[in-house]
Amino acid sequence: MPVTKIKFVKQNIPVELTTCAARPALPDPPVTDAKVANLIVDLIEAHDDCFGKNRRIGALQESTHEKAD
Repeated sequence: MPVTKIKFVKQNIPVELTTCAARPALPDPPVTDAKVANLIVDLIEAHDDCFGKNRRIGALQESTHEKAD
């Protein structure tokens, strides 16, 4: 029977990495090409904010696991 080892590793995640930019609101009518373009840019910026923070959290976890081993 395989032996499983469970180990608690405290995560020190900075507070600024725990929240992401808010999802932008849909534009008010009348919806124009410019409003849609601005929405797309805002969506990409919100995505990049969360994606970047998640990558930084992942890097912190990897370094924590390396130290714990």
